[in-house]
Order: sequence, then structure tokens, then C-alpha cells
Amino acid sequence: MPPGKCVKIASEAAKGSPFMCVLPWVNLHVATNGAISPCCEFGGTIARLSDTTLEQAWNGPQLLSIRRSFVDGAPLQACRKCIDREASGEISLRVQSNARFASTLSEISAASEPLAHASAFPIALDLRFSNLCNFSCRSCWHGASSRWFSDAQAIGLTAGRSALISSFGSADAAKAQIEPGLASLEFIYFAGGEPLLQEEHYALLQWLIDLRRTDIRLAYNSNMSAMALRDCSVFDLWSKFRNVEVDASVDAAGDLGALIRKGFDWNVFVANVLALRNNAPHVRLRFGVTVSVMNIMALPELFKSLESECGANAGDLFLHSLQSPAFYRTQVLPLELKTHVATMLRKAQMASGTSDTSDDGMDRLMHQIESLIEYMNAKDLSGLRPQLAEHTRRIDSQRHENGYALFPGIAS
Repeated sequence: MPPGKCVKIASEAAKGSPFMCVLPWVNLHVATNGAISPCCEFGGTIARLSDTTLEQAWNGPQLLSIRRSFVDGAPLQACRKCIDREASGEISLRVQSNARFASTLSEISAASEPLAHASAFPIALDLRFSNLCNFSCRSCWHGASSRWFSDAQAIGLTAGRSALISSFGSADAAKAQIEPGLASLEFIYFAGGEPLLQEEHYALLQWLIDLRRTDIRLAYNSNMSAMALRDCSVFDLWSKFRNVEVDASVDAAGDLGALIRKGFDWNVFVANVLALRNNAPHVRLRFGVTVSVMNIMALPELFKSLESECGANAGDLFLHSLQSPAFYRTQVLPLELKTHVATMLRKAQMASGTSDTSDDGMDRLMHQIESLIEYMNAKDLSGLRPQLAEHTRRIDSQRHENGYALFPGIAS
């Protein structure tokens, strides 16, 4: 959906409060460590699977308090990521979700008692079964990647005592938590870790197929490194579901992509993208690019590679600025380099290598590029360059790499 249309739908549905978010009325997020919150951007938790159930958390006082804050029009500090992103002109998770669940949001906004409008169980779930992943991206951490464990040990940033961190513990445990609300469930988002490597994911899809709940919408964030687990093809499972969306995570092509996302192989990525297009043509495929100081100057080349080798159009690109860690933000660039980058990106936006000439597709790409530039210029974080240099030195020492190649013009 183009950003302008997305914002229009969200604003029309959320009448009354500029901060209104539908997610506390429709969604629960389960982190890799079992922490529960309204969404993955929320700065805090409302409960933990070790202490409660999804159903109890959904109907508990913490989430009720969050809903009340939104009804009262009060911005929450825990929602700072969305507020900051929107202030810079980017499309936040709040805006995306308000558009996705626009009809529900309209009902809440029109209800005489909006706090009582929530169903007995969430209609949407954001599930992170574990941190199991075969990549250790530089901007990631142990809590989201088991491959990060050795690096995290070396720099003292582990999120647990072992490489693998699990939320539910097993597929059966997840099913037992979801089953009480299965009748009302409409949407499941899978991320990780890498969901297409996780047994719980495949078991849950087969369970839904067996129960004839293939009407549930599925969405993914995947590194596209594997399309099967042992002899179970995700294409075979997806063929049973009516509505599937995949955001393929990619930050750069070739060697640069592998340096940013250790474990990434461009040729494997392209092969799996083409396999998806051939074997599951009904799946809506987008390319999710996390824009940071590491790759912002390489975006034009990535656009060209995605078009020429993956068949991407302008409307398939989803660009979003990295927010954490702060020293990886594009805002770390010095002013003279920001000016150069802005000029380069504006020249690239019409010759990006994409073949989508539709107004929606090109408008969306142009809007996203302008939003990236606005976010980059919103703050001067060049004072974090020493922190960036020290973190790079420590990671390079662990990985025997030269990460300074990622930062032309600002390495120190």
C-alpha cells in the first residue's frame, strides 16, 4: 500500500487522537524470551509466558491501562519508536497496523465504550518462537539470533546463558496457548530468529491446515536463506493458505551484504526469491531494507540488483531507518556527507533500476527516499562516531573482518 494511502486510511479510521493505535485491541507480540507486549516496537513488557498465558495477558490490567491511555489521547513513552519514526515522515508500525485493521479501528473509535471493545482473545499474533538463526547481522543481537552468542559473550551482551533462547519451549506448548482463541484468530506474523528454520513454525502451519484454518492470514520477516526444514517445504504448506505475505530482508547485494549480515549469500538469496516466485506465485513478496550508516550509500546499487536479478518493482521495496543501536543510525553521518547522500538518493529514485512505472509504486519509492533523508537529517549524532568505531573494532576482532569498509568517509 502506498504511504500516502496508508496514512489516509489510518487517520480516517483513528478519529479523535493523533496517537491512537489499534494494536492493543487486536494483537499480542511474543518475544524470543517469552516476554509479551502489544507489539514488537513497544518499549517494555506486560507479562511473560513463564508467569501467565496469552489469554490472561490479553485480559490483564496492564494491557487495559495501555488501551485507556490511547483512548485518553496520551502518548506513551513505550511507543517512542513509532512517534520518532512518524516525526521524521516515515511510516511507523502504528500507521501500518491502523491501515491493516482499519475497520476494527473505526469500530473502536465509534464505540461508546472503546475499552470494552476488545475481543476475549487477540485476533492477531506476532510470534517469535526462538532466536534460532543462521545469520549474525551486525545490527542484530543475541536476543534475536543464536549465531550472535559467541560475539555477545566476547563483548558482554548476552541475552541468556546459552545460544538458543525459546519462548514457548515447544510447538505443543504454543498450540495449547493459541487454541483457546483459535476461532477468532485472523492473522499471524512470524519473525525470529529465522522462522523458516524453526520446527515450531512448520508444526503450527500443519496444525492449522489439519484444523482447516487456512483462512488465517500469514506474514513473515525472513532472511530467505532456506525454504524448507529437512523434507518439509514451506512452499507446500503455503499453497494451502489463501493469503501469505513475505518481507525478504536484504540490506545490500554481494560482498557488502555479507559483511553487514554475516551468513548472507546473495546468490542463495536470489535463487530462493526466484523459487518462491515459481513455486508460490500467490505469495505477496516485498523486499525489506533496513537502512543504516552501513548501507545508505549502497542503496542505488541494491535497487538495481533487486530489479535485474529478483524481478523487484518500485512498489515491492519497503525501506525503513534503523533506530537501534543508535550509533548505526544514518544520523551519525557528518553534515557534508549527509548532503552528498541526499543528492545521490534523489538522483537515484527515478533511475533506481525498478521497472514499476505505476503512480503508486513510484510515489511510494519517492516518498520513502524522502523519508529516509528527513530521518537522516532529523538529528546530529556524529558524536557517536567513536562508539561506532569501537564497536566495529570489537566485532572485527571476533570475526576477522574489516568492518570499516562499511563506513566510507566516516571511519575513525
